[in-house]
Amino acid sequence: MSLSFEALLVLGIIGFYLYDSMMLLRYDEVVFSESFGKWTFAHPDNNLRVRHKALFLLNPLTPFKPTFRVAWSPNDSPLAEESTNELLKVVSLTRPLSIIVMLLLAEMVLVVPAVIFTRGTGPLFLGTLLAVYLTILLALGLVYANRAGLALSNKRFAGLAFDSLACPPFAINMLRKITLPKAAGLNPVAYAHHHFTKECFADLASKIKERLNEEMDYEEDTEQSNALKAYHDHLTELAK
Repeated sequence: MSLSFEALLVLGIIGFYLYDSMMLLRYDEVVFSESFGKWTFAHPDNNLRVRHKALFLLNPLTPFKPTFRVAWSPNDSPLAEESTNELLKVVSLTRPLSIIVMLLLAEMVLVVPAVIFTRGTGPLFLGTLLAVYLTILLALGLVYANRAGLALSNKRFAGLAFDSLACPPFAINMLRKITLPKAAGLNPVAYAHHHFTKECFADLASKIKERLNEEMDYEEDTEQSNALKAYHDHLTELAK
């Protein structure tokens, strides 16, 4: 039984959005996200590997949260105040964009399918599609106005604009695409120790220690193994 054009269109919207929400993480990488001042983290919980990296799906329901890709290391330098300030600056600058992203998510996954299945691809659908593009343009305008504060080059902005306009479902992750690389060089453990709740930090420390145990099982170099064990003990102390 073949699917109707309308059904294929809706599946395409959802499929492209989920595809765009996937990423590959190394064993030492996790994702931090912020919402209304509360910080949380996420990491792959599956054994799916692509080129020795874990396949990870960002939460499809929360594209409005500033999301940062971070990497922990036993050799992390102390947390710098400048790094913390830059991260919080990005969160502040993208706050208005998060509202537009929420609107865009609702338009793409709720309004558009509802119009397609109830009214078909007639004038109302075209009007809805116009509203989607106007929302995307509004988001791009906001990003362009703040590109200096977000350290976004013209080339990077042009790529973001092309992706969003050529394939509207990709625009839903606009905020994430801006924030994901903004925490490079951050000491994630030290940052989490200061900004996460005690329970959330303990969970993060537990997940990192699991990764450390896996690495120590395969590590033959005594010096490196000792460094990993020392970092494991350090996390245990911090989580108390």
